[in-house]
Amino acid sequence: MPRNGETNQKFGLYRTVCCGKEIILQEGDRFPDCPNHPGLTTLWKPVDDSIVPLRKPWTSELMTPQFQIGDEVVFVGVGPKNGKHGDVVEVIEGSVDNVCRYRVKLFDNTWIRCFGFELELDLTSSKSA
Repeated sequence: MPRNGETNQKFGLYRTVCCGKEIILQEGDRFPDCPNHPGLTTLWKPVDDSIVPLRKPWTSELMTPQFQIGDEVVFVGVGPKNGKHGDVVEVIEGSVDNVCRYRVKLFDNTWIRCFGFELELDLTSSKSA
């Protein structure tokens, strides 16, 4: 039986031997202390082998940026920069949430950092023609 601090080898539902607290743990995550008995050795017992993940976890290979460096874009997000045009200068891949963010240099020489849903390709630019 795995103990707190050990790495989980199989996605599933686990129950503490001490008091029956249950958790769902991904493969590769560490087994925690029992929430009712922190600091003590906790043994975790698999509850059911029939649990399977609904999808594979995201990886950076699955994340495809919506915009590329050099794309001319329009900021369509909320705020005073709405409607401003600029160029994507950096694509930032989120290692925790798997969401791309973008650094954009606006044509008025200001910079913004935003999400893809806050940008649109500038269809009026000579680059997109």
